[in-house]
Amino acid sequence: MNAHLEPRVASLENEVRHVVKLVGDLTASFDRVEEKLQSLALALQQVGAPKQANWFALIGAGVSVTLLIVTIGGLVLLPMGKEINRLEDWHQKHSDLELHPVGKTRIDALERSVLERAAVNADGIRDLDVKLQKEYQLIDASIRDRVGAVEREVRERWVVDANGLQKIAEKTETTLSRFAVLEEKIKKLEAKQ
Repeated sequence: MNAHLEPRVASLENEVRHVVKLVGDLTASFDRVEEKLQSLALALQQVGAPKQANWFALIGAGVSVTLLIVTIGGLVLLPMGKEINRLEDWHQKHSDLELHPVGKTRIDALERSVLERAAVNADGIRDLDVKLQKEYQLIDASIRDRVGAVEREVRERWVVDANGLQKIAEKTETTLSRFAVLEEKIKKLEAKQ
C-alpha cells in the first residue's frame, strides 16, 4: 500500500516545488520592474529643462512603463492562476479517494503545507502589488510635476523671447529711420553739388 501512495506524494511535492518556483519568478519579475521604475525616476530627475519639451519621449516613456507592468502581470499571474485552478481541481478529485491511514496523514500534512505556502505567497503577491501601485503613483506624480515645471519654464522663456524680439524690432526701426534721414541729407548734398 505504501508503494501506492509514494507516487502521489511525489507528484504533490513536485507541484509544490513548481508553485514555489512560479512565485520566485514572480518576485524576481517585480524586482526587475522596481529597478526599471527607479532608474526611470532617476533619469527624469536628472533631465535638464530643454527649451522645448520632448513630448514624444515623455509620452513614450509613460506608455512603455505601463505596457511593461501589464505585460509582466499578464505573463506571470495568468499561468500562475491556471496552475492554481488545476491544483484545486486535482485536489478535489483526489480528496474523495479513500487512503491508508498513514498515507492519508502524510498527504494531509503535505496538503496543509501547500495551503499554508499558497496563503503566504498570496499575501506576498498582494504586498508586492500594493508596493508597485504606490511606486507607480509616486512616479506618475513626479512626471506630472516635472511636466508642469517644463511647461512653466517654456511659457516664461516664450515671454522673454517675445520681449527681446520686440526690442530688436524697435531698434531696427530706429536704425532704418536714421538711414532714411541720412539718405535724404546725401541727396540734398548731391543736389547742391
